[in-house]
Amino acid sequence: MKKTSNLFTIFLVLLFVFFAVGFYTFYNAKGTSYLSNASESCNNCHIMNEVYNEYMAGPHSQKVKGEPRATCVDCHLPHNFVAK
Repeated sequence: MKKTSNLFTIFLVLLFVFFAVGFYTFYNAKGTSYLSNASESCNNCHIMNEVYNEYMAGPHSQKVKGEPRATCVDCHLPHNFVAK
C-alpha cells in the first residue's frame, strides 16, 4: 500500500508541475490576447514590432466610430476561423 501511495503522490506532484509550467507559459506569452481580434496580439512577437508600428502609423488603424478600419486578423486569418 505504501508503494502505491508514493507513486500517486509523485503523479500528483508531476501533474501539478505540468499545469503550473503551462499556466506560467500561457500567462507570460499573453495567451489570452490571441483569443481576441485585437491587433495588439500581433505585436506580442518581437519580430512584428516594426510591422505593428507601421500599422499604427498607417490608415488602417485610424478609428472610425471607435473601431479601427482594419485589424491584422481581417486580412491575415481565415474569415471562418474560430469564432472570437
